[in-house]
Amino acid sequence: MLSEDDYRRRRNLWLVITFDAFLLPSFWAYAAVAAIAIAYTARRDSNPAALFALLLIVVPPLEAIVPVLFNIHHQRVLILALLVPIAWRLLGDSQLPGPFRLLSDKLLLLYCLLQVVLLWPYTSMTNSVRQVVLILMDTWLPYYVMSRAFSSRAQLRDAMACFVLTLVIVAPMALAEVQLGTMLYGEIASSWNIHGLFGYLMRGESLRAQLASGQAIVLGYQFAVAIGMWLYLQRHIPSPLWRAVGALALFIGVMSPLSRGPWIGAAAILAGFALLAPGAMRRTMTWGAIGLLLFAVMLMTPWGDKMIGYLPFVGNAAQESVDYRQEILAVCWQLILQNPFFGSPYASAQLESLRTGEGIIDIVNTYIALGMSYGLVGVGLFLGIFLSVMGPLVKAARSPEVLEDDRYLATSLLVTLVGVLVTISTVSNYLTIPFIYMMLLGLAVTFVRVTDFRSTS
Repeated sequence: MLSEDDYRRRRNLWLVITFDAFLLPSFWAYAAVAAIAIAYTARRDSNPAALFALLLIVVPPLEAIVPVLFNIHHQRVLILALLVPIAWRLLGDSQLPGPFRLLSDKLLLLYCLLQVVLLWPYTSMTNSVRQVVLILMDTWLPYYVMSRAFSSRAQLRDAMACFVLTLVIVAPMALAEVQLGTMLYGEIASSWNIHGLFGYLMRGESLRAQLASGQAIVLGYQFAVAIGMWLYLQRHIPSPLWRAVGALALFIGVMSPLSRGPWIGAAAILAGFALLAPGAMRRTMTWGAIGLLLFAVMLMTPWGDKMIGYLPFVGNAAQESVDYRQEILAVCWQLILQNPFFGSPYASAQLESLRTGEGIIDIVNTYIALGMSYGLVGVGLFLGIFLSVMGPLVKAARSPEVLEDDRYLATSLLVTLVGVLVTISTVSNYLTIPFIYMMLLGLAVTFVRVTDFRSTS
């Protein structure tokens, strides 16, 4: 799915970025080298926007402080060096839809404006401008570039393949973190003297894998999204062996963080794909039977009891985490009822009594966090963005007039979005989570835009 020249350049860039992060002694040295390498490679790549999918989760989102302006991390370096130049070129292309022409564009614009307007009375002009810039960078640009930069199915596949490839590569590293009981990317934070990520998160006696995600559940979320994309991409891999290797790697990856939310999200993705994709039910049942057999074998090993303890709903591992989630959701819901329509930007200040021993208040539910800050109107706009994109995908996935490969692609994007909506109900909206779902929304818009459901090109 990647041309030989593009693959070679992207492989080299991936290695440069990774080695720079481990070897350079400061974030700023890393950022300078990374920005130059990204810009240089993008000018020579046939599909430069795909580099965003390739590099988004390669380096931890460790934040360095820029006085007066805003904090910056790897993802923002990537946006400034890659997405800003691409977006500038796209704005001058008269053949593309304007920035606010599509329904999803309008809903996203309203969602962003709501955030600015609600905070405006409580902050200075400088902070308001800073918020606008950050919303533009973190929310609008990933969506806009991913929704306009690709002009064909092949380019769309290319971007999806880049994201999945990164996770297939690091999946054995995730397993190594669990088995070795050490964080492979934690040394970067120590070298750069930037702290706040990479606490040793345990479940039972096992370390939960984090890699470059900064948090175990975020890594599980990344792998769940990759599984949704893989369900389509595997059709374009002729070798049964490599299809099995890819599936096994992603399975190992999503299991390694020991996070139940992404497991439920991945299960929703697989179930949705089995129900909607043409002829997928039989294959899904076959792989499901194999998975159940392997699980039954594992239960007979010394790890059997431990695995049962980790399972959602029936497991008893980390019961204190479940109790904490129930307590904080109950309190947050009462805060939402105090300002149900537009919320309160500083509602979280009333949660000090729920601060954990680690010094954090983990709301662990994106919808609750949005409801407290922006009310039910904000939650409605947020969900409306997803639904406006998912509607055409449902139509494409179910239409018998659509080419089979397009139906698979539409189904893959649709169920992955569903899996995202399920998973973010178990995790806060932070680190790379919003970057990934904005990218995914953009890819789905691209499918709707470039596919006429009749063309075979």
